[in-house]
Amino acid sequence: MIVTLTPEQEAQARQLAEQLKQQAQDPFLAIARLLVVTDERTLFGATEFAIRKHALELISKAYALHLGQKKTATAVRRSPVRSAGKRRLTTASGNVAPNASAE
Repeated sequence: MIVTLTPEQEAQARQLAEQLKQQAQDPFLAIARLLVVTDERTLFGATEFAIRKHALELISKAYALHLGQKKTATAVRRSPVRSAGKRRLTTASGNVAPNASAE
């Protein structure tokens, strides 16, 4: 996918890349450690899934950094709806008095 950026967007992309480099050190080191201790027999399966987990962690960090920079992000406001109070006990219906026993 080829992307053409304005100079301002290019500057933002480079700044985001620098921030990602700082946050990506731990996941990349974990991936490198897994690759160093594996061989052809153990490269797939559990090792593959562990590496994928670290790669998804990198993607998650990228999204979090990007969304954290958005100017349109808003804080969650308190709901204007009044919260429910304590539940009322059920009321008697019909002609039966509330304290009358059933016969």
